[in-house]
Amino acid sequence: MKKIPHTLDTLSGLMIFQISGIEFCADLKEVLTVLKPVDVDLTPEELLSSKKKIRYRNFLIPVIPIHKLLKLNRKVPGSDSRIIVIEISEKLIAFLSDKIIEILTIDPSVINNIKITEETTDEMIRAHLEFEDREVLLPDYRKIYSSTFMQV
Repeated sequence: MKKIPHTLDTLSGLMIFQISGIEFCADLKEVLTVLKPVDVDLTPEELLSSKKKIRYRNFLIPVIPIHKLLKLNRKVPGSDSRIIVIEISEKLIAFLSDKIIEILTIDPSVINNIKITEETTDEMIRAHLEFEDREVLLPDYRKIYSSTFMQV
């Protein structure tokens, strides 16, 4: 069973987004910004590949091919597509999502209604969250970072 560094009582909110028809999430405390693809100097194909970087303020942020790491089909960016920039362990990464579904604040009174399942068969998924008759996957952004940049 995987150990989740987050516990439900430390989550203040989630950004829920979609990639290839599947809902994923990120802890709002880790989301630095969300950008439109037209706001960066990369072609749609470059946004889907690895080894590219976007400039945000004074930072060059690597674009992670998250769809590839999660074994999902690529989708050419559309008008709803967004680039999500996340800070993990003092490092910034960016990846392309098909669209942002919602920003969900977590009221302490509803925490008991959210079920976290830590067991997963995919090493890139940290946990499954179940609430409101839906399942949302929480990627392991640290593993995604290390698998992208620690390869020989």
